[in-house]
Amino acid sequence: MTPQEITDHKFRWYPGTTVTAHSDIVKICVTWCKLNIEQHSWQVPYRTGPYEHSFRFEFKADAKSFRDQFEPYTDMK
Repeated sequence: MTPQEITDHKFRWYPGTTVTAHSDIVKICVTWCKLNIEQHSWQVPYRTGPYEHSFRFEFKADAKSFRDQFEPYTDMK
């Protein structure tokens, strides 16, 4: 996919399924997403809350895998 096609595809499914992660592990989370999920199926808008970043996924299965991988640091309220 070209960069324009990726952007267009993300606009079709955005916001998708959201999982919040603690800001201390954001780099590890981004690396995991790059290795395990297609580029056009996830997005991370940085600093969506104090000490948290929201990862958005096109598919619920990807969100569940992400949540399970980083469980103690996700969806903390």
